[in-house]
Amino acid sequence: MTDEKGQTSKRLVIDADVAQAAGGEGAKPGASICCRDFLLAALKICHRVVMTGPIRAEWEKHQSSMAITWLTSMEQHDKIVDVEPSENDELRRAVSQVATNKGEQENILDDMHIVEAAMVTDGVAVSLDDRARRAFSRLATERKEIQNIVWVNPVEESEIVIAWLEGGAKAEKGRTLGSFT
Repeated sequence: MTDEKGQTSKRLVIDADVAQAAGGEGAKPGASICCRDFLLAALKICHRVVMTGPIRAEWEKHQSSMAITWLTSMEQHDKIVDVEPSENDELRRAVSQVATNKGEQENILDDMHIVEAAMVTDGVAVSLDDRARRAFSRLATERKEIQNIVWVNPVEESEIVIAWLEGGAKAEKGRTLGSFT
């Protein structure tokens, strides 16, 4: 989808940890600024945010005043996309094959709703959880349906996420779960 300026609009599945960090709560030094800048750039550019029941519940549970203001602005600009993807039982069962222990299995399943939402939208997940990212990357070696999901972390300087957003949030190979190392 493109906006009135011809920019490509992506539907971004943004984990509540990004919204929480943007408000400064429990964020590592510098993370608050990176996450706030990311959210403001997504608002300014033509991108939209994906909301599912579980994602909205997490946002409400971990809300910060900055996140509330941002989400209200996104809503005013009609930039919220509500979806309710079905649980992917086959993908969920495959988690036990790649998880190295029970804790990692639980971590993956806790964030599965993010990947499931990305699967039914534009395939873009935004999260600070690099442990989950590595685990989903291992899962992607077994499950083709998630190999092309892009997973970005706004706090990682090397990912230059603002420029990536401005460039249309393209599914560059190094950003996909199937190529992440």
